[in-house]
Amino acid sequence: MDTKQDEKRAYFREQALSELISTEKDYVSDLHFIISNFLVPLREQEILNKTELKALFSTIEVIVKINSLLLVQLTERLEKSDNIETVLLGDIFLKLADFLKVYTTYIGDQEGCISTFQTCKTSNKQFGTFLKELGRNPECRGLDMVSFLIKPVQRICKYPLLLKQIVSYTPDTAPDYDVMKQVLTKFEEVTTYANEHKRRLEKQQAMVQTSRLIVTKGLKKFPQLITPSRYFVSSGEFKKVSGNGMTKDVHLFLFNDLLVESSRKKKNGEFVQKKQISVRGLIVKDHPDTSRFKNLFEVREKSVKNRVYACTTRQEQESWRDLILAQVSQLSALEKENSKYAKPQNNNTSSPRSTLSMSVAGYGNSSSSSSSPSSPARGKFKTLDNSNLSSSLPSKNSLLASANTSDVYSNGLTSSLSEEDLEDNSYDETDDEDSGEL
Repeated sequence: MDTKQDEKRAYFREQALSELISTEKDYVSDLHFIISNFLVPLREQEILNKTELKALFSTIEVIVKINSLLLVQLTERLEKSDNIETVLLGDIFLKLADFLKVYTTYIGDQEGCISTFQTCKTSNKQFGTFLKELGRNPECRGLDMVSFLIKPVQRICKYPLLLKQIVSYTPDTAPDYDVMKQVLTKFEEVTTYANEHKRRLEKQQAMVQTSRLIVTKGLKKFPQLITPSRYFVSSGEFKKVSGNGMTKDVHLFLFNDLLVESSRKKKNGEFVQKKQISVRGLIVKDHPDTSRFKNLFEVREKSVKNRVYACTTRQEQESWRDLILAQVSQLSALEKENSKYAKPQNNNTSSPRSTLSMSVAGYGNSSSSSSSPSSPARGKFKTLDNSNLSSSLPSKNSLLASANTSDVYSNGLTSSLSEEDLEDNSYDETDDEDSGEL
């Protein structure tokens, strides 16, 4: 036996376990902060309605219960163990793995969360005031509400990395070595699902940040920029060239389904919307150089005269032409794909998204496999006793049932779970400055 090697492995295992516990404490603290500083005040002061609260917070109250119990059990197990190398953790994590469906539900709701947040922020003055006041709270650490709400997504993606470290420093002869590997596999499956949604969420966050720069002035009315499926692609400065040779400095914002033409306000750096152009069916091509203008490309909507933009270099012109064309192509392909599922289907037919969700979350449980994260199973479950958090985790079916939070919000419970069941955004505006041929 290599005693020196065993000591080294035990040391690194202790370090990995220490990182797991310390980061879990921080995460659970953030979850409680979300409940006490966001959810409870918004509900008690009736700043948001039940539908908006559910869209924003999803299964967060169930998640905080699960992870509070996990933290207590991990801490107690480590404190009672006199040998860090042989301490058994597999059974604790195996129970948590059974509750991962609650996380997949939360992850799947995040796109709607961002959209709802932006809508409430712009249309609900009381909510906007609430956010500004909370932003002054030093406990927020400079983070906004959305940054807190994405933490469960970030945490579920972190678990496989932490568990992989622990497994690598666990002797393969340890009683729970095989169990820990099984747990790791389950977490990795959910992380794959989470990462896909996280990438989409990051795009949507960039969309929110970009939309804050774009304003509407005067009598012109435009559809709201924020939609659940829209994300920001790129932006740039151009010269807009009219038919009579006049030019105007414009700033283009390209989204996956929309091109926004705007003008920059020099005083505060905002951009005033001038035109929203749907990417659907948009014609994009090079425009011949003239004696005065080079590196031109044009965009043309159906039955609308073209708009011509001048770039600084040929490389920029080709890059933007191809970038817009890529969005046109992707949108067309997506609509064709979606049309396959647009026809009425019987109740036994699932869309690809629901099938994916069920395959990730089910883990062979027949009762859970019939419910996707967006429509979890309903049923009775026992109330968790906060006075004895060190007790074993509640049954799998009880917390899976609690994944439907509609009754949680209607009953106003935060410290314990309920005992009951738990576009086409185009804007066709005539623009007298648009030109035909140069």
